[in-house]
Amino acid sequence: MGIDLVRLACPLVGSVLFERVMSLLDHLGHGVGAAALGLVVAVFGLVTRNRRALRAGLVVLLAVVVAGILANGLKLAFAHPRPGHRVFSYGFPSGHATTAFAVASVLGDAFPPAAPVLYFGALATGLARVFFRDHFVVDIAGGAALGTACGLLLARRLLPRGERRETSLALRWAWVAAAVIGIPAVAWFGVYEHELDRHLVKETRPPGRPEASIEFGTAPARALLVQGWSNDERWNGKIPFVWAEGSTATLRLPPLPPGNHELRVRPNPFVRGQGLSCQVVAVDFNGARIGRMLLDRGWNDYELEVPRGLVRSGENEIEFQFGYAHRASRQDDRRLAVAFHSLEVLAGETPKH
Repeated sequence: MGIDLVRLACPLVGSVLFERVMSLLDHLGHGVGAAALGLVVAVFGLVTRNRRALRAGLVVLLAVVVAGILANGLKLAFAHPRPGHRVFSYGFPSGHATTAFAVASVLGDAFPPAAPVLYFGALATGLARVFFRDHFVVDIAGGAALGTACGLLLARRLLPRGERRETSLALRWAWVAAAVIGIPAVAWFGVYEHELDRHLVKETRPPGRPEASIEFGTAPARALLVQGWSNDERWNGKIPFVWAEGSTATLRLPPLPPGNHELRVRPNPFVRGQGLSCQVVAVDFNGARIGRMLLDRGWNDYELEVPRGLVRSGENEIEFQFGYAHRASRQDDRRLAVAFHSLEVLAGETPKH
């Protein structure tokens, strides 16, 4: 069910417009962008002689500095990795989310009618980091908590307290609208991460030779490819691979010994832009469905269990069915789905129930 929820939102999440909005939010969450916003508010207050706006802008500048120091300090303390192969820094808590929520907290305290929009914008900024696979959802949650605490503490200490007014009906509905959109959005990204991890191989390769193996993009592999495959290519001139073209691709495997097996593949989905991959691959082994995989960007290993009852004594067939296939480019009419580098069949254990 989770993978179906992911696919349901993919037409929106995979659109060019959505990626552009996420890219804008991603830049706004940077310390420089947040500081620029605080400076604009302060200058506005200075020009209009609005002391509350002036002080709010100055507190925003202070909050950006404090939030950045706290976030970077906690990153070193927790040493939590980022998604995929990103190793340039640690991930928890997200600095962008911490900064965005610190700014939203200060300005929301200074101008309560704008608070729902500000907090929703901060949440969207944090989710933009998940969209570009720079952070996990938990990193955003940590940044939201840290940034909100930091911003509110500074605002309550440094901003003048005005008269407490009764919350208007319009403001209440604004909070409801922000929650109705924001909570499902966070849940969707959480489900997306869960589905990515379901079949992703994280441990090292087990010892021993596989019972069958294919290195795509080589002459021995070509004889096993039945239909739906491109010519042999090299990724960056080094890694041999072939593209799966269209909605399905089929290959043959040599005879396998009886018993349970594990099918391990190393694919790389064709993704337009820099955002999430929404490529879902359904895998049939000798005509029976053994699973569906949501693929992350880049080269990764995925594993599916093959029950003993599906294995034939003669040749075996695997069919891959792809959620989408896009035109390669204006100059290349091929409809590309997924690049494949390797496939292995390993001796398995009793399937988990």
